Amino acid sequence: MEKMISITRVLSSWWKRHLPSFVSYYHEHPYKFDKGELVQSDKVGVICIVSKKFCKVSRKHYHSVSPSEIRSIVKIQKKNIGNLVHVKICPLQVDDEFEVITTEFLIDEAYSNRFCIYLAEDALFSRVLKAKLLSLHTPAGQLFIARSVSKSAYKGGLIQSLEQFSHSVGVAFIDAIEVQPSKFPEFLLSAIFKLNIKDIAKEGFIKTRISTSPIQNHSLIIAPIVAFTLGVGVYCLSLFWQLESVKATLMNSTSIANKIIQHKAELDTKTDMVNDVSKLLMEQRLTYPHWQLIELALSRGTMMNYFRFENDVFKLDGVVEDANALLEEFNNHPLVSSAVFDGAVRKNNNLDNFVIQVSFKN
Repeated sequence: MEKMISITRVLSSWWKRHLPSFVSYYHEHPYKFDKGELVQSDKVGVICIVSKKFCKVSRKHYHSVSPSEIRSIVKIQKKNIGNLVHVKICPLQVDDEFEVITTEFLIDEAYSNRFCIYLAEDALFSRVLKAKLLSLHTPAGQLFIARSVSKSAYKGGLIQSLEQFSHSVGVAFIDAIEVQPSKFPEFLLSAIFKLNIKDIAKEGFIKTRISTSPIQNHSLIIAPIVAFTLGVGVYCLSLFWQLESVKATLMNSTSIANKIIQHKAELDTKTDMVNDVSKLLMEQRLTYPHWQLIELALSRGTMMNYFRFENDVFKLDGVVEDANALLEEFNNHPLVSSAVFDGAVRKNNNLDNFVIQVSFKN
């Protein structure tokens, strides 16, 4: 909390120091603030307080209208009035009655600025000051202001004092302030410093005028389109890159899955073969020579359907790539007397289906 208060104080101090460089006063020509005094300038500032003599104010009452109707009326009127005109709608105490105050700022265009907030000096002081009556010695003359009734007038004719002015507008002569000429610049700045955004929106006219060339106008249209197109292009490229990454990941995953399935199929085949051989082995009473031939057949990749030993003859039924080569190896075995095919060898998908009968040496 203390840190926030400290930051607020720093910002407030900065604003007070730099405020005069943004503010100007207009009476016949612009004035800027220089060391607590008003000095003639060639341009108005960002905030311009306009002398009452250069504010043409008109008031009009409307009866038996709703808020939406009065806003529509004012909207139509704005189309038929000048550029530097501020329109303010004031609801009256009587229902369905409104007062529309139109303020035209009579500023010479030569002193105009591209961006400026114009405020009438009497409206400014009436808005931010608490005193009911105010007497100001301005560059245009002594100005009397009655805040409670939003009335103001310069000294002249029958009105020669603030008291006479208060009687003329029907306000009691109490709570009055008089500002001398030397104090007017400082008093003006203090009033501006009390302004908030709501006051500016309600009492001020905000002027924005930007002159651009046709090329700049086209750029203002084309640039957002180009930027949007580039943004969409970059977004599409990112989506395409993500899509390709997902595809590559899926392809890699598919390849790995295929390899796993292939390995599983091979393992299943070998498992089935081991189970079949184990079953056959459990069913037969085999001796050492038989084990020798079974080992030789398995080493050559033989898938055995069955084998048995009957009447001193060992019979092997199976599938291998080259049955003739297997038969030759059986005959070359030192424990084998003879090995022959029992029936024809059948070809099936580059594999040989065979039955071999083997007789062993005594």
